[in-house]
Amino acid sequence: MKENGYSDLADEVQELAREYRSELSDLEDAYIESRYGEMEYDESQAENAISIAEKIINKLEEISKRVKLG
Repeated sequence: MKENGYSDLADEVQELAREYRSELSDLEDAYIESRYGEMEYDESQAENAISIAEKIINKLEEISKRVKLG
């Protein structure tokens, strides 16, 4: 994104990744385990994962709306 003049948006994505680094790792582990293994989560862990995923998705949607394509 930086090479297309979107350095401010690229910085926001990097900050988002830094802010949620641990949570993103946990979400990735949960995805892999749910697909290829067996892992159990309690209700609060599942709710927290969903909440974090929603925050990240909402922020990325906000950023993507500010990108001019073409």
